Amino acid sequence: LGTFFQLVLLVADDMRRGPHEFVEVARTVGANSRQVMTDVALRWMGPTLIDNLRITLGWCWTYLIIAEIVAADSGIGYVIWTARRFVKTPEVMAGVVVIGLIGLVTDQLLRLLHRRLFRYL
Repeated sequence: LGTFFQLVLLVADDMRRGPHEFVEVARTVGANSRQVMTDVALRWMGPTLIDNLRITLGWCWTYLIIAEIVAADSGIGYVIWTARRFVKTPEVMAGVVVIGLIGLVTDQLLRLLHRRLFRYL
């Protein structure tokens, strides 16, 4: 939930940094608020929106693992924490590698999505 609000702040910042001339032109030719949002704002924000999703996804994984360590009885974080308590270093390292691989795969999928959606960049 914490990353959701961070993402909202990043998106709001992207909205403020967008070219206001585009909105003015859209309003001049008769676009309503929904059309300005979908046809103007989301198009200029698209590339940075995907990048912001990549960043917050990393934060999500961090928060998830911490939550599992603190208050869960299953999950990768719980397994790592339990293995650490019993000095099972190979299991700890395996858990860290699994987290890293999951993060790498999800990041690469978002990069692929970015390349497919925004070929012009």
